[in-house]
Amino acid sequence: MNRVMRNKTLIHHLIKAGAIKNQKDLGEKMGYSNESSFFFLFNEKDAEPKDFILKLKNIMPALNEQWLIKGQ
Repeated sequence: MNRVMRNKTLIHHLIKAGAIKNQKDLGEKMGYSNESSFFFLFNEKDAEPKDFILKLKNIMPALNEQWLIKGQ
């Protein structure tokens, strides 16, 4: 599973857990006001900022960073 697929799996998990409503909601909770920039970032079309995973962990503290980054 590549990084984009892991990102999408994460979104589905967060929606099921009731932490977010949709991808746009996740972007807003992470501090991204521009929906298209977050879409490009989450789909690896733009470079990921250094604090990206930290922002995700603020929403989902149990996030396994190694799974997200490398699939392990």
